[in-house]
Amino acid sequence: MERRKDKYLSDSDIVRIVETYSDMLLRIALNRVKSIAAAEDIVQSVFERLMTRRPIFESREHEKAWLIRTAVNLCLTDLRKQSRHGELPLDENIAGEFGDDSYEVLDAVQTLPVQDRYAVYLYYYEG
Repeated sequence: MERRKDKYLSDSDIVRIVETYSDMLLRIALNRVKSIAAAEDIVQSVFERLMTRRPIFESREHEKAWLIRTAVNLCLTDLRKQSRHGELPLDENIAGEFGDDSYEVLDAVQTLPVQDRYAVYLYYYEG
């Protein structure tokens, strides 16, 4: 079945989505993979999928849910790949990019069970 051209996301929709959700997706990915470089690659892959597939969303909530689910799935793929191929140590200077206060809260959130951790993170950090 062929889709009509008006059934795809427009370029302006994609620009709006990228501008609206880039920071949120980066924080989610960073929370999962603990590496800025890997998190940035994941966000880029999310938007690459968005531009390639150009899905039509029923609502803004559906749009946001699709982006979050895609980012989480890509994070899981990245973590599986890391477990098979090992990890490189983090650069110790990375801590200077974030405020000290954010680490205390993030560390507390990280001690929660996995399901609770993501729920708390999404609720309090992403609204």
